[in-house]
Amino acid sequence: MPDPDQGSVGPLDGIRVVELSRLIAAPSCAQILADFGADVVKVERSPAGDEVRQTGPGFVRDGEGRPTSLSSLFVACNRNKRSIALDFADEADLATLKALIARADVFIENFKPGGLARYGLDPESLSRAHPQLIHLSVTGFGSDSRLTDRPATDGVLQAISGFQSLNGEPDGTPQRSSVPVVDLCAGLYAAVAVLAALRSREVQGGLGQHCDVALLDSAMSLVASRAIDYRLTGVVPRRKGNALPDSAPCNVYRCRDGEMFVQAAWDQRFHDLCKAIGRADLASDPRFAVRSERVGHAEELDRELAEALQHFTLADLSEALAAAGIIFAPVNTIDRALESEPVRERGVEREMDDAHGRRVPVIASPIRLSRTPVRYRMAPPEPDEHREAILRDWLGAPAATRG
Repeated sequence: MPDPDQGSVGPLDGIRVVELSRLIAAPSCAQILADFGADVVKVERSPAGDEVRQTGPGFVRDGEGRPTSLSSLFVACNRNKRSIALDFADEADLATLKALIARADVFIENFKPGGLARYGLDPESLSRAHPQLIHLSVTGFGSDSRLTDRPATDGVLQAISGFQSLNGEPDGTPQRSSVPVVDLCAGLYAAVAVLAALRSREVQGGLGQHCDVALLDSAMSLVASRAIDYRLTGVVPRRKGNALPDSAPCNVYRCRDGEMFVQAAWDQRFHDLCKAIGRADLASDPRFAVRSERVGHAEELDRELAEALQHFTLADLSEALAAAGIIFAPVNTIDRALESEPVRERGVEREMDDAHGRRVPVIASPIRLSRTPVRYRMAPPEPDEHREAILRDWLGAPAATRG
């Protein structure tokens, strides 16, 4: 396998992307394209840049130990990009932005629908001026929504979509995911949309198109199976904590030194589990002997298993469950996850050097390609770090847009 950092050409080498976006969803999409080798120019509002640069608590520190503009959230979504800071209210800066877009294959933005029209950067204007351009809009509720002016954060969409109602303990309040799953899901769909549009342009006459990816639609895709459950049964899905509605046992159980996720839904696997933990009697209990009865008596079964498993250490239980072929995993904290054997084996955690020689921790792309692997070329940038190089490489010379 080739070195992931050297000697390979990315599948999107030669593709130019202007990213006029902030926060998480659209930047995460642009990072995927950048990982594939696209030249992504991140246009940040002058002078402060993307707001998530200030979102900690983790920050890359300078030589004196002071926090820089590289926050943990910014680092997570912005590697392999170059940054230029522009003020749209300035005519020269707006001209620079338009000149960059004119030379781009892809334009990514996450403004409210209609918000860029006064600058001539709306989908209709750009399509007329640059019919080959692929224009991606990442919005909260869609480009044609009447809710255009309503704030649409990841948390808002977790709530509206019903996603939040499905998480948490049955007798507790709905629980928002602590990671921005809707934003990240939208970023993935957005990257797929851009790749599809690039392929379409290649084989269907060289024309670009407008891609509309909404956080609402992405959130609803996450709850698709539960929404279909409701339409088929008429029963509103409810929270079940760590359990599943159609699988038992399937839960998190406390051991002497931590928690363990265990799933043994099929009858034979359940019988194997019972034998492995010294409770063979549960397999012959009519409440638990077959899957349909276990699902109907899941709370009673969980109480029995909780009492049995609390006496095990994680190590002893892992050994017993592995030998029995049971689905299981310790519930790791983040520090333990990073040190766990499968994470270390896959090389998930990496470090990159930024332009100042600072070591920046990143989590690797989950996409592994055998011939054109992801290259970790550039650490996440400081605001406006690459102005001169971008103007030179894309526009020929800074003076081209500054007269």
